[in-house]
Amino acid sequence: MEKNKVRFGLENLHIAFETAGGGYGTPIRIPGVVGFNVNPDGQDSVFYADNIKYYVRNVNNGYTGEVEIALIPDDIVKEMLGWVRDTNGVLLEDAEGNPKPFALMAQVEGDGHGRRFVYYYCQASRPSQSASTKTETVTPNTETLPLVILPKQFNGKKVVKAVVEPDAETKAIYDAWFDAVYVPDGNPAVVNKEHLEAAIALAGTLTAADYTVASWTALSSALTAAQTIFGNASATQAQVNAATTALQKAILGLEVD
Repeated sequence: MEKNKVRFGLENLHIAFETAGGGYGTPIRIPGVVGFNVNPDGQDSVFYADNIKYYVRNVNNGYTGEVEIALIPDDIVKEMLGWVRDTNGVLLEDAEGNPKPFALMAQVEGDGHGRRFVYYYCQASRPSQSASTKTETVTPNTETLPLVILPKQFNGKKVVKAVVEPDAETKAIYDAWFDAVYVPDGNPAVVNKEHLEAAIALAGTLTAADYTVASWTALSSALTAAQTIFGNASATQAQVNAATTALQKAILGLEVD
């Protein structure tokens, strides 16, 4: 496969929040990414002897930086920063909220193909925002989210990020990059079926007699498809996500008889 001579552009921004066990949930795509900038954090540790730099060790403390987005969804900000919704559903900036770490994934384009990457342990601060009145032309305001990116432990290694470009060895990993967070030296085909299992369980509590024939038929079809995907050990994360969405939509579409 042809190698890139240059890289440019940015797209396919995803984040995946850490779970209680140190793993990750399903990556969430955030549209409208404008820019992503990071600067290395760390400095050389120098030991002098014989009137020279006798030993030098680079200290990698990750990065600090920012990601600029057209508009950050409220529910994403809420989970990132530990904000809350009140009893009326209004989003509140909780001054004592606990930020939730997440993996950040995206793709940089090239003249041959895209390079995909993931930073494994990110924490966000409150985004900067601005607003201005409309004039003869409308220029959208963006939001900039400050980031601290730290190393994360995987199998005895402190890893900050991973990058992949497609070739004969990595094509399967590359194609599934945004389905689930890639774990170093792990199995990239591991699929999270937690949300699909919950949707199937919810559908199992419903009764056909309570709903119209048409809406129940649609639910039954979606449920059968979901159960097939759930029982398929070879199902991809994309297939699981699609089956989950279809089943949830069918549940919400039920009409009371």
